[in-house]
Amino acid sequence: MSNERQWPIIAAHSMTIGGKHTFRDWSLVPTEIPSFAPAMPDMRYQDVPGASGSLDSTDALTGSVAYQNREGSFNFVVLPDQSWAAAYSEIMNFLQGKRFNCILDDDPEYFYTGRFWVNQWKSNPGHSTIVIDYNVEPYKQSVDTTADYDWLWDDLFDITIYYGSFTVNGTKTRTFINPGSDEVTPKFTCSAPMIVEVNGIPGYVLMTGETTLPGFTLQPGENTLIFSGTGNVLADYSMGKML
Repeated sequence: MSNERQWPIIAAHSMTIGGKHTFRDWSLVPTEIPSFAPAMPDMRYQDVPGASGSLDSTDALTGSVAYQNREGSFNFVVLPDQSWAAAYSEIMNFLQGKRFNCILDDDPEYFYTGRFWVNQWKSNPGHSTIVIDYNVEPYKQSVDTTADYDWLWDDLFDITIYYGSFTVNGTKTRTFINPGSDEVTPKFTCSAPMIVEVNGIPGYVLMTGETTLPGFTLQPGENTLIFSGTGNVLADYSMGKML
């Protein structure tokens, strides 16, 4: 089977970068089914004089493994009905070195965030080829946030929030669920100022309106939050960050 006959099949496995679909918008066909390189663990070893082996300090500072950015390339063929010069200019002007979200057609529930750029472009008599490099964050993130879901509460015990809004009149305890494998940062919209304690750490202040606090994250699994104040709170956060 010729490459030309395979192109429509492979084109069904494309991607969207910054809102541009590589096949529908740019007539690019991947030479193989696209996937991002795995996130490599940031492992740290130190030789100890006089001792066998090395000291492993990979998770010594935080208690968990950190990961390096994903780096790699995507190889495409430009369909013959597309002017290679026009495609080259359009893609370069849109893409080069800029930071975008990217969604793979084969993994539509998650996006990858990072920088993309054209590494190589070759024009041949039959067709042109293009190589797009990337450097993206190690974790992919759910395209859905809690705002995309109906409210779901455990009203029997009045403590568990999966997503939604609630009223505080004095103090209220809620258990927020982070279903992913990495920390997520919630956004709160409050009708009045609030004080919140998260996982035993007190003193976070939520102002009237939208608040996203640096360093305020939900750990994977259950997180206990205690709100103090009077007013309504709307919580919105990603439904998961996965490797």
